[in-house]
Amino acid sequence: MFFAFKKRIFLKSSNVFSKTKSFRKLSIQTNNFNSNVDVAIFGGGIMGLFTGFWLKRQSPSLSVMVFEKDSKYKNSTTILSCGGIRQQFSLKEHVQLSKFSAEFISAINDYLSVPNGEPVDVQFREDGYLFLATSEESANTILENHKIQKECNACVEILTPDKLKERFPWLNTDGLHFGSLGVKHEGCFDPHLYLTAVKRKVIHLGVKYTEAEVIDFVLKSTGGSEKKETCNSVIIKTSNGETKEVNFSFGVIAAGYESGRLSRLLKIGTPTEDCRKVCCPVEPRKRFIFVFACPDKSIKAPMVVDPTGVHFRSESKNFISGKSPASWEEPDTNNLDVDYTYFDKAHWPILAKRVQAFEAVKVIGAWSGFYDYNYFDENEIIGKHPYYSNLFWITGFSGHGIQMAAGAGKALSELILYDSYQSIDLTKLGWQRILSNTPVYETNII
Repeated sequence: MFFAFKKRIFLKSSNVFSKTKSFRKLSIQTNNFNSNVDVAIFGGGIMGLFTGFWLKRQSPSLSVMVFEKDSKYKNSTTILSCGGIRQQFSLKEHVQLSKFSAEFISAINDYLSVPNGEPVDVQFREDGYLFLATSEESANTILENHKIQKECNACVEILTPDKLKERFPWLNTDGLHFGSLGVKHEGCFDPHLYLTAVKRKVIHLGVKYTEAEVIDFVLKSTGGSEKKETCNSVIIKTSNGETKEVNFSFGVIAAGYESGRLSRLLKIGTPTEDCRKVCCPVEPRKRFIFVFACPDKSIKAPMVVDPTGVHFRSESKNFISGKSPASWEEPDTNNLDVDYTYFDKAHWPILAKRVQAFEAVKVIGAWSGFYDYNYFDENEIIGKHPYYSNLFWITGFSGHGIQMAAGAGKALSELILYDSYQSIDLTKLGWQRILSNTPVYETNII
């Protein structure tokens, strides 16, 4: 039996959801599910959860199920990120997505509070991002990006070296052309608290959160001369070892750095005679975050971004720093071990040059996490695959996913429900650019 919603047709499910008050209790109940759902979301990180959130918010009668194999998020890209958010991008779509998410976080209790639950506080600090220009090339890039940001009503300012010194007296301004500072809606928040709040809310809204791993998709031939295959079923393995088949009307690949693997189960990136022969170019890339102490406790730094890629910010009484490695420096992704020598080699020389007090820093900790890295152009793949009319992707954000998730999830939910974007048009970041080999580049990647 089917029912219509706008332009879309969904399987009708008889799911009945209990409205419990306790998040712990909700988590215990998440493995109860029907074998038929309207929308199945493969991946329960921040992208999958926000897609489910906006689907249920716009269409409460939809049955939505999220499958996540690691409900403790031990290796989660979201949890292991540094929780930064900024509007200083070169693509209009990215400015809009991040601006939307910042406004969402600023009013987070209007969206994510639940009856009788504790107020949501993700510890959002609007400390800003400061991008530095040390050459004519980097200066021109920042100014071009600044125009786009201002067109999107982002609150960013260009500061001369004198203004930088006045505002940040600890900063070495020698050789700087200027800096670009986000003065509103930029800063950082706690990614664990953010993810937890979204998960609690989507379960409250009736999304079925299931701890299970995707084993395979069921492909069926339509017959005829086209020899086309469709997909409306998935094989999953639950946390207690059971194998089940779940039928869905629409599916969403939101598996982060595992999206390439799931795509191959759909024959994407395999030798076929159709557009599926082009792979989903998403894979894990490991990134290090170092925590260091400095004797000078007076320094309060926004996220400072040097043109070399080294970036740092204040974190409690200490500092954190990061840097994406060059292609020949890419670390092994078989584990989350940290290479502490990378700080001495790649971070410290830049830090000490930019802040004199950092000549005497001491590394006191570190962690690593995986980007869902799109090696085609380092930007997200969002939207429907041209081969499968009912399968959508939201993946490959390459390090800026958490700050865009609220907006990206909303955009994808609109595409699923209405067959077109209603708020932010992300058409140019879809599959077509991958298939036509026309990359879309973001110049402000760090």
